[in-house]
Amino acid sequence: KDLLSSIAVPVGVRVQVTREAKTCDQITGLTLQLDRMQRFFTSNACFKEYELGNQVATAGPSMLWRIHEGKHRSNGQVVSLFVFDKKGLNQDKLTSKATKEKLLAILRQGPTQLQKLRHPAILRVVHPLAESKDYLVFATEPVTASLGNLLGDTEKLPSVSLAIQHYELCEMECALGILQLCSALDFCHTNGQLLHGNITPTSIIVTADGAWKLAGFHFACHVKYQEPGKAYTFPEYSSGLVGRNAVERALLPALDYLAPEYIISKTCEPASDVYSLAQVIFSCFHRGRPIFECDGNVLDFQSNCEKISRMQPVELDGIPPELAQLTKQMLATHTSLRPTAANIGLHTYFQNTEMQSLRFVSALCEKDLMEKSSFFQGLPQVLPKFSKRLLQQRLLPPLLQELKTPVLAQLTLPSIFIISESLSIVEFETLVLPDLQPLLESQEITPTTTILLSKLDVLLTKCPKPLVSQYVLPMIYRCLLAPDASVVCTALSVIPTSMNALDYAVLKDEIIPRVQAVAVKGNSSLCINALIAIAKLLPVMDKWMFTDSVIPMLDAVKHRDPGVLMALLGIYYQAFKDKRKYGLDCQLLASVIVPFLSKLSVEPSLNASQFLKYTKMLQSMLGFIQETRHAELVEQEALQRDAKAVASGMHTTSQQQATEGMFAGMQTAMTGFVDAVSTATGSAFNAIATAASKVQQQAQSRAEGQGDVANSAASTSLTASLASSSNTSPAPACTSTTTSNHFATTATTQFDDVLSATTAPPTSTSAYHPPTMTQLSATAGADDTFGGLFATPSPPPASSTSASLTKPLTPPTQPQPLQTTGFESLLLPAKPAGKAKVDVSEFDLLS
Repeated sequence: KDLLSSIAVPVGVRVQVTREAKTCDQITGLTLQLDRMQRFFTSNACFKEYELGNQVATAGPSMLWRIHEGKHRSNGQVVSLFVFDKKGLNQDKLTSKATKEKLLAILRQGPTQLQKLRHPAILRVVHPLAESKDYLVFATEPVTASLGNLLGDTEKLPSVSLAIQHYELCEMECALGILQLCSALDFCHTNGQLLHGNITPTSIIVTADGAWKLAGFHFACHVKYQEPGKAYTFPEYSSGLVGRNAVERALLPALDYLAPEYIISKTCEPASDVYSLAQVIFSCFHRGRPIFECDGNVLDFQSNCEKISRMQPVELDGIPPELAQLTKQMLATHTSLRPTAANIGLHTYFQNTEMQSLRFVSALCEKDLMEKSSFFQGLPQVLPKFSKRLLQQRLLPPLLQELKTPVLAQLTLPSIFIISESLSIVEFETLVLPDLQPLLESQEITPTTTILLSKLDVLLTKCPKPLVSQYVLPMIYRCLLAPDASVVCTALSVIPTSMNALDYAVLKDEIIPRVQAVAVKGNSSLCINALIAIAKLLPVMDKWMFTDSVIPMLDAVKHRDPGVLMALLGIYYQAFKDKRKYGLDCQLLASVIVPFLSKLSVEPSLNASQFLKYTKMLQSMLGFIQETRHAELVEQEALQRDAKAVASGMHTTSQQQATEGMFAGMQTAMTGFVDAVSTATGSAFNAIATAASKVQQQAQSRAEGQGDVANSAASTSLTASLASSSNTSPAPACTSTTTSNHFATTATTQFDDVLSATTAPPTSTSAYHPPTMTQLSATAGADDTFGGLFATPSPPPASSTSASLTKPLTPPTQPQPLQTTGFESLLLPAKPAGKAKVDVSEFDLLS
C-alpha cells in the first residue's frame, strides 16, 4: 500500500490490487505489476528511468527531502533519489497556498542550482529535477546520508539503518570533511560568485565513498548581483511556543547557524558562509548541537552572537586546541576578521602528514608520475594512523586505480595490502580482488609478482578458498619454477609463514615436493633456502611424511657446502626435539640417521665450531639410543623371568592338584569301606547276642536240672546263627580276609564271655542294641592304622565276665583317616594279612 501510495496509483486500483494479493507468490507478481503501473500512472521522468528503492536518509530544509536508493532500469547504475512528496503539502489545510508555492520554489531552486555546479566537493547530479503532479525528484551520485543524520537527527526516518547507527566520526575524518567544504565554498565564492546562504549539517551530504559534499543551495544568491539592503526577515516568536511547523521553518535559513550580519545589518557576503561553517565544525564535535540554540527567536539569536564574540578558544570544549583557535577566528563578529575559505585550508592544523596525505590522494589525478612515485614510497608509514573507514573509502580506491600503470603497480601494492589487512573477506573479494586478478593471472614473472609473493599470507587469509586454488596457488607454483633465483628465494621464504593458511593436502602433494625438488636440483644458494624452508615446514608434517619423504630427500642432497651441511643438521635437530612426532626411534636413528650424520661430520668443509655441533648432535642421539635400548633390554629380561616363574608355578600347582585329587579319592574309598565294615559288624554282633541269649537260657535250664541236652541244642543253634550271619552279610571282597579274621577273633572272645557267664545268674533281660562305630573304635583300640583297627582284642578279665552278659555289646567306633609319612606307601600294594586261626576247642567244649 505504501508503495502504491508513493507512486500515486489511483485509489480504486490500489484497493483492488491489494485485495487480490493473498500469498507470497502473488505479492511477487504484484511487485512486477506495480513497476509497470508506476511507469504508466506517473509522468515523472526520473521515476521512468530509475527504480525507487528504500528510504535511507533525509536532507534539506527541515529534512523535507527523502533520500532513496535507486537503480537505472537499463544499465543498472546505482544512484540516490531525492524525493519530495507534494501530496502531503497539498493535504495541509493550515498552510496557505502562497506559502506552499514559496516552499516549492525554494525546493526547486536547490537542485536546479546544484545542477549548474561541477566540483569534486559539490554533490554531483545524475538526473536533473523532474516534477510531476505529486513529486519533485532528482538523482545524484550514491550517498550514505546527510551529515545531520550521522550526527543524530533521524526523527523523520522511518527506520534508521545500521550504516547510520554505527557511523562514528573521527577527528581526522572531520578535518578532511572541513577541508572539502572549504574547497567547495572557495569555488562558489571565487568561480561561481555564489553565496550558499544556509550551511548546516542538513545541507552537507556524505557520499558512499565517505566524501563530504556541499548541497542544499536553496537560499543561494549571487554576490555580484546582490541588491543592497537585501536580507531575510525572521518572525519573532517565543521559544515556548512550538506552533511553527516544518513548512514554515523550511522557508528561511536555519537561524542557529546563520551569521550575525543577516539580522543585525541585513547583509550577507562570502564571510557569512565562513561563520556558518564554524558552527558546523562545533556541531561535528558535539553530536549536531550548535554553540547556542535560539529556536527561531531573533532576540535570543542576537544575545547568543554577543556571547560568542566574547568566548575564548578554550571555551570551545571538545574541539582540538589548534582547530578551536581557527574556529574562534571564523566566529568573529566583523566579517573582515574572518579567514576566507581558501585560507582555512592553509592553517597549521591541516598541515600535518596525515592531512597532507589525504589531500594528495584526493587530487591524485592531477599529479605527475614522479610525484606519485615519491608519495607512494612513503605512504605505508602513514597508513596505520588512519581509521578503517578513511582507509577503505578515501585511500583504497585511488590506489587501486594506479595498478593499471605497471610502473606504479609495484609501488602501490604494499599500501594496498596494508589496507587489505583491515578488510573482511567479503570486502576484500569485492573491493580489492577484482583489481588484483590481472596481476595474479599474469604468466610473466615481474617485480610485481615478487611483491604479491611477499604478501602471500594476506592473499591466503582474505581470499576465499576457491579463489586461492584458482589464482594464488598457480602463482606460487610458477614462482618455485622461475628461472630467476631471487623470485624462487622469495617464494621459499614466504611459504613457511603461510603454512597454517594452506590445506594439508596442498602442502603434502604440491608445495613440499616442489620445495624438495629445489633442494635437490638447485644450486647451493637455492638448496640452503629450500632446506631452511623444509625445517620451518616441519610443524605441519607428520611421521610418515618425514620418514618417507624428507629423510630420503636429505640423503639425495649432493651439495657439501658448509651452509648446506648446517641446514641438514638443523633439520635433524628440529626433528630430534620432537622424536615421537616424527618417528625417530632407536632403529631409525641407529641404522639411517646416525651413520648419515657421522659421514657428514667428517666433511673437510666444516670448521671447528660446526664440527663440534655435529658431534654434540651425534652424542645426543647415541645417548638416546643407549638409554632407550638399555631400558628395552632390562624390560625384556624382566619379562622373561616373569614368564619362567609363571611356568614353574603352573607345574607345581598341577602336581599339587593331582595329589589332592588322589587323597580325595582314597578318602572316599575308605569311607565306603568303613561303612561296609560297620554294617557287617552290626549283623555279626546281632547273631552273637541271639546265641548268647539262648546259651543263657540253657544255663538257667541246666541250673534247674534240665540236663545237658538243652546245652547241646543251644550250641547247635549258636552254630547255625553264626553260619547264617556269615552268609547274609558278606564283607567287601577287597577286605574279606582281614575282616574274617577280625570277626572270628571277636566272636571267640565274646563266646568266652558267654561261657564264663553260664554259671552267673541273669541280671537283665533287656533287648540287645547294636554297637555304634565309636564303641567299635574303642573296642578295637587307639591305634590309627589299618592293622590296629583289625587287631585281635585281648581277652577280658575274669571278674568282668558276668557283667559282659548283662550289658549290650559295643562294636568298634568309626576308624580314623589314614595317616602316613608319605604317599609312596599308599601306592604300594597292601600285604595280605594272615588268616586268623579259630580255636575250635571252644565249640567242642560247647558240644
